[in-house]
Amino acid sequence: GAELPNVGRSVALSSTGNTAVVGAFGGSAAAGGPRAGSATVFTRDGGGAWTQRQQLLAPDGAEFDNFGSSVALSADGATALVGARLDDTAVGNEGSATAFTRDTEGNWTARGQLVAPDGEAGDHFGTSVALPFPGDTAIVGAQFDDTAGGINAGYAAVFTRGGSGGWSFQQQLLAPDGGSPDQFGISVALSSSGDMAIVGADGDD
Repeated sequence: GAELPNVGRSVALSSTGNTAVVGAFGGSAAAGGPRAGSATVFTRDGGGAWTQRQQLLAPDGAEFDNFGSSVALSADGATALVGARLDDTAVGNEGSATAFTRDTEGNWTARGQLVAPDGEAGDHFGTSVALPFPGDTAIVGAQFDDTAGGINAGYAAVFTRGGSGGWSFQQQLLAPDGGSPDQFGISVALSSSGDMAIVGADGDD
């Protein structure tokens, strides 16, 4: 059948409303192949017209990665985070997220890949992502991870960005009453200051 790029299944907007990121996880991307996925940055001018600025691609993009399955944009519009829930980083389909930063000319560059601290096949790490202002903290959900709570109990991981621009894993967030199949981490959000998070679990009883 025809390829379905799934444009618009994930979207993010800066607080100023002048920068947007739109994910298309089902499309072919450059040499990545079918369903490698991508995300596209749009900017709005003073007259309110939107222009496609740049397509964001995974540095290690491969077919069926689903890059763009989730997107987040810092409030100042200078940092973007793009999830690839089926990326093969080690064992296969565990997922990842890639951070991008914008320079003074408005060009975007990949600045680090966030990977699961205990990645296993089928975790879907990167199914959800969030950034605060100014984007030095990130949270990434892994809805199908098998934790102590059970199969597909899920979790969310917190990362912080250092002065050199590199990202470091800080903590794994687990549901207090985690069980199977809660899918804790299917959705995530961070406050603008980055000191409060909320994590969804749509399979929780």
